[in-house]
Amino acid sequence: MVKGRFALAFLAAMILACPASAQSFPTRPMTIVVPFDVGSALDLIALVIGSRLAEVLGQPVLIENVSGGGARRERSPRRLSDAARRR
Repeated sequence: MVKGRFALAFLAAMILACPASAQSFPTRPMTIVVPFDVGSALDLIALVIGSRLAEVLGQPVLIENVSGGGARRERSPRRLSDAARRR
């Protein structure tokens, strides 16, 4: 009896959750955080991956370089379009 109620409640929850799965992703710009300075190898890899993601998803992708350690943190966000203009 309890299993039947649980199964019925689970089925009702699954039916009600179906419309929520139709949302598009992402709805805002994505940010890739690179834990090294601008111009490092990982920064270049993030630029390549970010440009491909921007093409596939149709959303802007930000590359944010966070360098430093301990109490010192510097943030320098930049858009892929800014990096592409410099080339």
